[in-house]
Amino acid sequence: MFGSQYHFAIFFFLLCQVHSILHEWGPTDKLRLRDGGDPNDFFGTAVDVAGNTLAASAIGDTDRGTDAGAVYIFTKGSRRKWSLQQKLVPDDGPLENYVNDGFGTSVSLLPDLLAVGSPRRGVTIGDSPGAVYIYRRSNGVWNLEQIITGAESVHNDLFGNAVKFIDEATLLVGSPVFPGLNKAGSIYMFEADLNGQFQQTSRIEGSEAKGNDYFGCSLDSDESRVIVGAYGDEGKGSAYIFDFVAGALVENTRVEPEFGLEGDEFGYSVAIGPKVAAVGSRSDDDNFIGNGAGSVFVYELDETTSSWELFQKITRTNPLSRITGRAATGLFGESLAFDQGYLVVGAPGWDGVAFVNGGRIFVYKKRSRSGKWRTADIVTSCGEIPEEDNFGTTVALDMTTGTLITGSIEGGRRTEDGSPGTVIIFERRVTGILPLQKARCWLNL
Repeated sequence: MFGSQYHFAIFFFLLCQVHSILHEWGPTDKLRLRDGGDPNDFFGTAVDVAGNTLAASAIGDTDRGTDAGAVYIFTKGSRRKWSLQQKLVPDDGPLENYVNDGFGTSVSLLPDLLAVGSPRRGVTIGDSPGAVYIYRRSNGVWNLEQIITGAESVHNDLFGNAVKFIDEATLLVGSPVFPGLNKAGSIYMFEADLNGQFQQTSRIEGSEAKGNDYFGCSLDSDESRVIVGAYGDEGKGSAYIFDFVAGALVENTRVEPEFGLEGDEFGYSVAIGPKVAAVGSRSDDDNFIGNGAGSVFVYELDETTSSWELFQKITRTNPLSRITGRAATGLFGESLAFDQGYLVVGAPGWDGVAFVNGGRIFVYKKRSRSGKWRTADIVTSCGEIPEEDNFGTTVALDMTTGTLITGSIEGGRRTEDGSPGTVIIFERRVTGILPLQKARCWLNL
């Protein structure tokens, strides 16, 4: 028995060392606040980064009631260390009204502006259409500036399930269950008035909208286009791409998976950049790889015809599945991020040698000659055995500062009741992605 444990320890040590040689991994620092957090805080549910500021949510936080939620704001100092600036919790009504609100289900961050989705927010029991909280930073303090809701929203719309700032004056909000359990879904566009207050200017549905599409479950944008996921469309999923025309969103195309099958969840995640778009299909089995292995479809814009064409389908095979006999449920494509020629793909269900659902992140870069997206780096949480950490549940990327953020909603100090979750910060080096810090969720701030 001792011998097998000893050989396993040596194997795991060598595995980490090989990874260190390939990627020049440095030690992981742990940023600790006041206590260890509570099990099932789900810290890392949503993350975003803007320069030297990052936002990370914990939808299971109980400061304002069971599963009320919270968002933590961190800033990077002169020595490249991240420290907590402020913890935000909903505070606009009686305490009992925040139970199960899911404050922090989604976040979108600009340098001094933050949108926080709370898709089950309501004033009374049985009336929970959802809401989005807008915060603005002034003199280092984040202040609640506005709470917005959809003009047509009704109970259970999940308004705020996805949020995205296009710029400081334009905000998009996903409402995937609109109208009230019909689940066709819609997105709302809000624009700031002269006083900086966001006002609803439009509500958009997909051209082929129908029940159970979940249009608005995910969304992303660049300065000129928006992509919206509808992972329930026809059981397989779809995604819509819109163009900005004279300040309005005009549908350009609807894409769906080639040879897609029911349950693929194409559109569960989406990302868009200049003339390129990616759609995650986290449960795609590709007919060969395995149930729930996942895939990512990359589309490119033909500027001559203004049409979007499938350019590449990216899949990953976990060779350990053949050794361990476990199903290849990697959930590759559950999270996506584009920035400056890089594509980041989260696979929180990826299994390792000694753990299940540890997770992994794959970084892709577009080759200049072939134009194909090829693996530039593979990022893992290799310090403690990450059993069921779900590393890669969410990702955010800022290549201007070379910062990659990921959430591991089951990471951190594990007890019989669960784990609080972690957020891990990486910084790009010439030789690869280097982990800098692990920020743990701690309460009573």
